Amino acid sequence: MGIVRKEGIYNTIIYYAGVVLGYFTMVVLLPKVLSPEQYGLVRILFPFSSMLAFFYLLGMPNVILRFFPFLKNENKGHSGILFFAYTIALIGVVVSTSGFFLLKGPILAIYSKKAILFVQNYYFIFPLAIGSMLFEILNAYNRAQYKTNVAIFLNEVYIRLVIVAIATFYIFHFFNFHTFIILYVATYFSTSILMFFYTWRNKTLLLKPNKEAFKPPILKQMLNYGLFNFFGGATGMVIDKIDLLFVGAYLGLADTGIYGVAILMAASLALPAKALLQILFPLTATAFKENDRAKISHLYQVSCNSQLLIGSFIFMMVWVNYDSFFGMVHPAFLLAKYPFLILALGRLFDMATGINGVLIVNSKHYRMDIVFTSLLVGLTLINNSLLIPIWGMVGAATSTAAALIIYNILKYFFVWKKLNIQPYTLETVKILISIGLIFLVSLFLPETSHFIVNIIYKTIVIGLLFLISLLYLKFTPDIYNFVVLLYDRGRGYIFRRKR
Repeated sequence: MGIVRKEGIYNTIIYYAGVVLGYFTMVVLLPKVLSPEQYGLVRILFPFSSMLAFFYLLGMPNVILRFFPFLKNENKGHSGILFFAYTIALIGVVVSTSGFFLLKGPILAIYSKKAILFVQNYYFIFPLAIGSMLFEILNAYNRAQYKTNVAIFLNEVYIRLVIVAIATFYIFHFFNFHTFIILYVATYFSTSILMFFYTWRNKTLLLKPNKEAFKPPILKQMLNYGLFNFFGGATGMVIDKIDLLFVGAYLGLADTGIYGVAILMAASLALPAKALLQILFPLTATAFKENDRAKISHLYQVSCNSQLLIGSFIFMMVWVNYDSFFGMVHPAFLLAKYPFLILALGRLFDMATGINGVLIVNSKHYRMDIVFTSLLVGLTLINNSLLIPIWGMVGAATSTAAALIIYNILKYFFVWKKLNIQPYTLETVKILISIGLIFLVSLFLPETSHFIVNIIYKTIVIGLLFLISLLYLKFTPDIYNFVVLLYDRGRGYIFRRKR
């Protein structure tokens, strides 16, 4: 498990460096620089482009991760799997772009009353989607070779640094808002160019055609798997994007910006899951190939307990400081507090069920992912259309969280029945009890007269309680060992300096 700990920890560090930058740009800087409608446009462009990129990709990233262990052969250009993936994606680009142009009228009619600025900038979704498609295929290709850090750095840190620079120039009126959006889109597109350069520099940019990937047996398997993952991949799109699109259509771009903050804060809970998934997916694929059930079970357990503990820690940190922080940054975002709470509960439940989806898509039962995803999509669409007109942003959050919880309950029982594994142990019970006790303590933390003092002392108290629980109960060995390692190194460094 050394590679899981090493890559997972490095990825988590990069993710949270990106979180700091991301919150500064999306929660502090851009809301100050842009009007509510302009900020709402920035938030809504990416759900649309992500949805379009989803149709471009046609499940190819998961195909690469699943079949790379079978096609891996550097002398043969890894059997042309990269060329194969881009060939299929090109078909997706042609068909889906044509479809989006044909649907332009009905789509813009929905947003013409509440989000006219989006109507005026509709065409920006296409370069964003193409850049995402190029990047995600290369990202999966590198992940399959356990090279994950650069892609995460580009997505989480590089983009934010460039946006800070662009926003700074915009503050001083070097260009207008239209140019700002062009540069904003170009920044995201540039990550695909940098990933091409990184892969080429590592001498793994093997794009030559190879008949191995196009032979009937493996070709049929990859196309079938890609098709099922195309539908299965709708999970991320629905959970992260659809509610924002509904809010934009029903409530307008200003509320889209506010609700986007709730999504951003809730998404921060899932960053450890994203970091672990980068390395757990290829490891799980390899374990299934080798029929190593003990390793599969261990990966499942590690994912559930680690994600539950870390996600709960982040939630508590955000929740106890929410009023103080957003009262300082932008009072309008206090309206997103309860939508954030509801979304966070859904995210925590999702994290507590670990890599159940990864287990399904890597098993012989991968077709069932379509059934679960179809249910998730249906629940989310129906609930959003019913609840947003009644409850506004709270309705959007409730529909998403409820669908996510039901979706994960069904997947958990399916994995338990079909694969005969379930991840929960006495260690899980200890984690839940510790989280419950810490939450009770947080309810009695008194308020001070200054928001900065509130943030500092609450952060220290909650952080110490989690650290004591981790060290005393010694659950989640990977995290425990990492904390002890940091302590030992820090202690050794201090004593060396004193001598």
